[in-house]
Amino acid sequence: LSANRDPYLRHAGVMALAACATAEELAELQTPSPASQLAVVVALRRLESPYVAKFLASTNTLVILEAARAINDVPISGAVPSLARLIREVGRFEVPATNKIELPADNAITASISSVVPETGTTTPFEQLFHRVLNANFRLGEPQNADALAKFAANPDLPVSLRAEALHMLGEWPQPSGRDRIVGLWRPLPARPAEVAQRALASRLKAIFPRAPEPVQLAALQAIENISMTQTDSTLLSIVRGSSPAAVRLKALNTLANFPPARLGQALSFPDTSGLPELVSEARLVRARLDPQGAAPDLARVLESGAVHEKQQVLGTIARIPSRAFSPIAEAQLRKLLNGQVPPELELDVLDAAAKQGTPELLDLLQQYESTRPKSHLGPFREVLHGGDAEAGREIFFERAEVFCSRCHIIGSEGGLAGPNLTGIGSRQTREYILESIVLPNKELAKSFENVLLTLKNGTSVVGAVEKETSEELVINSPEDGEVRVKKSDIKSRERALSGMPEEFRQILSKHDLRNLVEFLASQK
Repeated sequence: LSANRDPYLRHAGVMALAACATAEELAELQTPSPASQLAVVVALRRLESPYVAKFLASTNTLVILEAARAINDVPISGAVPSLARLIREVGRFEVPATNKIELPADNAITASISSVVPETGTTTPFEQLFHRVLNANFRLGEPQNADALAKFAANPDLPVSLRAEALHMLGEWPQPSGRDRIVGLWRPLPARPAEVAQRALASRLKAIFPRAPEPVQLAALQAIENISMTQTDSTLLSIVRGSSPAAVRLKALNTLANFPPARLGQALSFPDTSGLPELVSEARLVRARLDPQGAAPDLARVLESGAVHEKQQVLGTIARIPSRAFSPIAEAQLRKLLNGQVPPELELDVLDAAAKQGTPELLDLLQQYESTRPKSHLGPFREVLHGGDAEAGREIFFERAEVFCSRCHIIGSEGGLAGPNLTGIGSRQTREYILESIVLPNKELAKSFENVLLTLKNGTSVVGAVEKETSEELVINSPEDGEVRVKKSDIKSRERALSGMPEEFRQILSKHDLRNLVEFLASQK
């Protein structure tokens, strides 16, 4: 196969092998060349032959990976048990020291002949291979497969992402998704007994807590919650009281709160002396959910003397838990808002809590508040100007698929150029301007992004952004035609076109989303 140098010749060779030889004959071919082995693997893949499992014993990682791709991705069901057994042979492979190692140069062999969906989120052949090995065990679904996944997750020498993936699989064991975890195709699995995953994970908890990296501990806690391992309450309590990272202790507390309350009282009494504000706040919220009447005095005290973020959290809790115990607290805060005694950072939270409690008294007070709103175009949104979470706003800007702000706007080195560059926008514009640009994008267009519709005297039209204007001509950046120069003497009429930014964003984003997005953009100094 030309030592893998000619992709056309390589493809022709693969097609010839698949057409002129049986699967048995291909499996018996003796060739030390990795390029030839890969060609045989791909030919066996085209034949969907279980004989491809023979190449899982190769000494070349890329050959093994290509065989694993064939078995998992086609799939070739008869070879799945062989792929699953590789989890016992992890010592055969060189484990990457980091999850960010680049692929070796000879990976071009695999990349050029493989026809599977491109890898996502992995960068090493080891990770690509063992994602499929884990998936094979998950799909087989026998008790020994669950034990193998738990043992893999507890191994401190393996990559964190793979260990967490094994734990996610145990968490989904009883009710697996119908979609294959690697290729995303619909390959439904039957329900399996939760007890199988419970026993497997229980045998490895001491190896995970508290020494494993934070993502592994969090994945284990999520699995414990998903498969209802209520017998782990003492383990969860020790995590809450221990020295694990704050996120792990918070997750343990929340998991414990979803189980019968045998140990919950001890867990809730401990965080007050933990020295972790996040844990104290989370314990307060758990108490409020379980015993609104008993928690109400503490929530009222926080609203009188707590920090702004604590008050926001308490008001958020009141908004999520309708209760007669919380209605008087919401009413007191709303009256303060009407009297101008609530800081702007809390306005949205007070309004939300009052609306969600929804008593007749609160609804009357909300109507009074609405009557006091400014008549300006931003009046309906004034409560989102302050108090947002900049990090949550960043996630909206770069990751929220419904709006995908970074598709058109750039901040720093990330984003697109279809809209204004927002790098440093917080030092150039007010929060009011930023909010207006989001909820009313057509009110005032940024310079160089004003869209116009020109109707010319010859009957044609031009639509685009005005890049430059002189006394004699306009330079238009047209989406269809690129840069277009139009003499003003040729223009019959000129109209301002709508902004390229949809007005629907104010319907897509909640007011809490808007507040977070404004906070993020205002922080860009």
